Amino acid sequence: MKIGDKVANFTLKNQDGDPLSLARVLENGPVVLFFYPAAMTAGCTKESCHFRDLKAEFDQLGVQRVGISMDKVDKQKQFSDTHGFDYPLLSDEDGSVAEAFGVKRSIGILRTKRQTFVIDKDSTVLAIFKSEFNMNSHAEEAIEFFRTNRSDPASQN
Repeated sequence: MKIGDKVANFTLKNQDGDPLSLARVLENGPVVLFFYPAAMTAGCTKESCHFRDLKAEFDQLGVQRVGISMDKVDKQKQFSDTHGFDYPLLSDEDGSVAEAFGVKRSIGILRTKRQTFVIDKDSTVLAIFKSEFNMNSHAEEAIEFFRTNRSDPASQN
């Protein structure tokens, strides 16, 4: 997946076991979709909590946040409940979505790369952020992207 590509719609179960499609999320505005390697690990907790803590900034920009990993639904539920996440965590158990985005690892204990995709309402990838070790950078880069490139995404609904 690269900037300018159209993301094919997909549907995965969220942390409550309910199906959620990308198309449904995009109805409410652009999406920041962040892949994380494993729920309940130190780095992924730090990253996911940072996305949670920046809720007001994302809301002000009219941007939806969605986390995704190859963890099972019950682990996503535990992760969300433990840390009070206010956005969906999607369970990509078979890694098909991670593979489509090019973030699935072929070897190693961490099954996906830590990458974030900014997706516009028409399913176009607008930006991609990659950093395996700076857990706060993706959320901050996404906010900066919208502040710099769009005066008011919410008004474009």
